[in-house]
Amino acid sequence: MSEEFAPGFGAASGWSREQAGLIERAPETVAPIIYPPERDPTPHVHIWDTWLCRERDGSIATIDGWRVVLSLTAPSELLPGKRHDVAEIRAFGSRDGREWRDLGPVLDGGALGSRQWAGSALYEDGELTVFYTAAGHAGEHDLTYDQQIAAATGGRITVGENGPRIEGQWSHEVILAPDGERYETSEQTRGMIYTFRDPWFFEEDGESYLLFEANTPVPEGAGACDEPKGQQP
Repeated sequence: MSEEFAPGFGAASGWSREQAGLIERAPETVAPIIYPPERDPTPHVHIWDTWLCRERDGSIATIDGWRVVLSLTAPSELLPGKRHDVAEIRAFGSRDGREWRDLGPVLDGGALGSRQWAGSALYEDGELTVFYTAAGHAGEHDLTYDQQIAAATGGRITVGENGPRIEGQWSHEVILAPDGERYETSEQTRGMIYTFRDPWFFEEDGESYLLFEANTPVPEGAGACDEPKGQQP
């Protein structure tokens, strides 16, 4: 792609409707059809948000011929809408991307929050670091939707006769929390979908970053989105 059609990283898109209209439907520009498996390899759990263990440079980690994914899971007997209320991170391993082996829960019951939402995983020299969203608070009776970004360190991936195994002495720490100024807290939300979650680790020019999703606080006294500019609620 020419630089004319490829703005720099982080810049606003320079594509026009006419330029986008030049894209032709071809195998190189169309996502393949993904068919359901002939059999469900994990009928005991719902599986949704999924991410691969990656090396520090962003490449997919390969551990003695295995690749490992982490997924949000919940018991399959739950209605789909309830799955976020009990979500936990579970791992799966495969040699060929077709046959997957259930490796069980990743964080062994010690994760922060009352449930875990999506994140990313860094594999380096045999050690595993899991960045995840700690939703709610441990031991809470009524579910809350406070969200903080946490890191679990101290895990290891080993491969034996039965395939990969994730184990280790996990240490959990909240590394990011909304400040109420740049990032909205759950107490500040005004009915919109509250968000402070989904950390994604990457490196750029030797620096480490976490990309995440968050809301900006609504200014005090601001009107609703569909009200004329300057009108107060």
